[in-house]
Amino acid sequence: MADEGTWECRVSIQGKTRAVQIRVDVGQSLLIAVDEHQTAPVLGTVTFGVVVNVHPMPSYRWLMWFHEGQALLPPKSNLVAAGFDRRNITLKQLVKANEGNYQCVLTMNDGSVYKADFTLKVTSGGDTDTLAPVQSVVSAMSGTNPILQVKTPISGVPPKAFTWVYNGRVINADQDKHYRFTSYKKGLQIMGAGTPDEGVYSVSMVYGKISAKTQIKLRINVEEVIITPDNSPLKTVTGQNAHFYVSFSSITNVPWKEVSWYRLNDDKTRRKALTPPTGRYRTPSNRRQLSILGVLKSDEGFYEVEVKHNGAKVSAVVELVIDPSIWTNSVEQ
Repeated sequence: MADEGTWECRVSIQGKTRAVQIRVDVGQSLLIAVDEHQTAPVLGTVTFGVVVNVHPMPSYRWLMWFHEGQALLPPKSNLVAAGFDRRNITLKQLVKANEGNYQCVLTMNDGSVYKADFTLKVTSGGDTDTLAPVQSVVSAMSGTNPILQVKTPISGVPPKAFTWVYNGRVINADQDKHYRFTSYKKGLQIMGAGTPDEGVYSVSMVYGKISAKTQIKLRINVEEVIITPDNSPLKTVTGQNAHFYVSFSSITNVPWKEVSWYRLNDDKTRRKALTPPTGRYRTPSNRRQLSILGVLKSDEGFYEVEVKHNGAKVSAVVELVIDPSIWTNSVEQ
């Protein structure tokens, strides 16, 4: 009886100490809980264990684990795993729903029952930890086939766990050929997208105790071309070469002759045309790039790229910024 109570084992490795508590009750010593009160973060892993003080060791069938009264074995997903003849149980990729009371029950052949109780607290986290859009806003040309995509750090999630909803209607790609699912249903491809497809798409994931939801907004551009500046504002120093890069999205190819570059005034009115290029200006890569050689302080400011394609005219403005703290010596022209 003098040995009853809580015993603690401490192990120190590289300055870090780990303590495990074992409670000994002489009257109930057939089943002893190990580290029965634990706290773990969202998406973390926790293991509960028991010491079974019976010789010979009972069959694993005599042991059962419960969470809030619900049996955990046999496991319904790979997020729950039992080991060491069910004397321990591991829960992976935790969510808030895993919090609560756990219990290991040992039932002997004579009908006697022994129990060990555990508690788990799951800290922090939310939907953004378990499900997030690859891009929260997707822009696409009218008539193209954009893909909306979500990501999750949880491995092994089956396609049936994901549900896509648009305008209150569940999307069924098997029946509606306007849609296709990709990446095990983590992606939704919209075929021949048009303005009726614009809006917010909701994605939910339900997997075991994991439940999360996120949204993606789709924008449809009805213009013939979309211009995307890749590196504006561009910061540099005098004396260096500056290179602006732009990308074009178009249903049809944009010839280089339909692309023009301009130097702008401070009020963004056009000062002079830079194409065809002369002097210190270059427009390589089919005019998808504007290079300024030997940058001067007077080069600082705004530049415009314009595309005239299939009767449409679109443009984008980029900015060159000179860092005054590290100017190199140069001669202004």
